[in-house]
Amino acid sequence: MMLVLPFDISMFATAQKMFSSLDSFALLAVPFFVLSGVIMNSGGIAARLVNFAKLFTGKLPGSLSYTNIVGNMMFGAISGSAIAASTSIGGVMVPMSAREGYDRGFAAAVNIASAPTGMLIPPTTAFILYALASGGNIDCRSVRRRSGRGSAVGRWLYAGHAGGR
Repeated sequence: MMLVLPFDISMFATAQKMFSSLDSFALLAVPFFVLSGVIMNSGGIAARLVNFAKLFTGKLPGSLSYTNIVGNMMFGAISGSAIAASTSIGGVMVPMSAREGYDRGFAAAVNIASAPTGMLIPPTTAFILYALASGGNIDCRSVRRRSGRGSAVGRWLYAGHAGGR
């Protein structure tokens, strides 16, 4: 960093410039999203979300794949973290899929592939970090309005592909 900046800037000013970009309350959303995922996982909400998603997809062929996708979407929309969604829903869905006769590798692959779909549903850590890096304002109402319809189409197209196996 010192090689890029002019030499007349002191070390204190360099450190101050580096850490001034971190002085934002919106950055607190990132660890709190992960914390909410951990709390929800320990509270058993993942199993409840899977059972709720199974109400919608239980009669379809390949229903456990659909249930995994819908469960990851709902958990990701609540927690804002794909990693939290993947570990929570995967911990419930992979053993359930193995009991139903699915290959554990296929169940894990569906879980890994469907976990990022939760990041498409605002509010997410990726949107917050992008807005802060670009100097924009974080307005959840406009983000939800703009991204909800387009991402829903992509999620259902993916669900149609995964369930057809």
